[in-house]
Order: sequence, then structure tokens, then C-alpha cells
Amino acid sequence: MTRERAFALREHTADVAVEAHGDTLGDCFAAVANGMAAAMCDEIPDAGGERFGIDVRATTRKRLLYDYLDDLIYERDVRGVLPVDNEATVERDGEDWTLTASARGVPLADVAARDLKAVTFSEMRIDEDEGAWAAYVVFDVCSRAGDVTRPHLTSDRARTSTRNDECHRRVRRRRRVLRARPRARGARALGYRTGGRSPPR
Repeated sequence: MTRERAFALREHTADVAVEAHGDTLGDCFAAVANGMAAAMCDEIPDAGGERFGIDVRATTRKRLLYDYLDDLIYERDVRGVLPVDNEATVERDGEDWTLTASARGVPLADVAARDLKAVTFSEMRIDEDEGAWAAYVVFDVCSRAGDVTRPHLTSDRARTSTRNDECHRRVRRRRRVLRARPRARGARALGYRTGGRSPPR
């Protein structure tokens, strides 16, 4: 029996949001990942690219989904591929949640892809309803500098392009710092302070 899995892109101010659902939690997570790929590329090839795997462990479902999508963005940057045709399995292991996933990596050189800066915890939702799962995730986006033809920019567009270039530089610097050290877990990893908000669950 074929399991149901789907996603839809939603407008969200200057960012983009993905609303997804699936018969299992893993199907739902994979649908979010497919929605993230669709937000980066309008026309995804049906073939081409090699599959690669991702394993994630976290203490909450939201943290698991965040780390999963963040790892896909990292693999995109390191491998130079667009992760599509995502498959994922989510299981409970004691007090932790684990995810085993794979994706087909379409070379970015073969597609017209927009940049997607980062996944966010803003408004993230993961809900179960009668055995099926739904999720809502907001992504931070900024235009890829290479998509803009600089000689023909107006002054306003030139300022926008400059802001986007700086956006990319900040993101790349942050990722280099994060990947240079083991990933922290718990409230401190999310930047929460004692007496402040509780980490999302």
C-alpha cells in the first residue's frame, strides 16, 4: 500500500514556508525536505544524481526536523547538489528521536536553483492527527548573487544585491564555525538562557 506524502509552499513575508503531511512522521519529514527542494528549484529533473544518506539524533521532534533540514542544506553546499526525492524514517530510541534518511543529489550545475539560507524554528509545527502527521516550517531565503546581472542593476536593485552578498557571507561564516566544532545539544545549542523561553518540543 502506497503511503501518502505531500507538501505545499506557502507565502510568508520575505521568507518561504513549507506545509507538509504524511502517513508516518518520517514521510512527513521527507515531504518537508521535498518542499524545501521545490522552494529552491522550479523544475527538478526526474533522473540524475547519486543518492546519499543522513543520520540524525535529537532529543525532540522539532530539533530532529531542524537538524535534518540543516544537514540537507549543508550537504547541498558541500556536495554542490540539490537534495531531492527524499526518504526518511523516524523512530523513538529511549529519550531520543532518530532519523535515517536518504536523498538524490542533483548537481546544481544541471539546474537553475535559488539559494535558501537556512531553516528556522520560527512558527515550526509538528502535529499528529488520527495517526497521520503534519508539519509547517519557515525557511530564511535570500537571492543567489549569481542570479543577478550586475551591469544592469538600478540603484535600488544594486543595494538589494549588496545586502544579499553580505547575507551569504554571514551564513557561510556561521556554517564554517558550526561545522568546525561538535554540534551542541539541548537548550544551550538553541541560544536559550536560564529563565528565558523553553526549547521547542
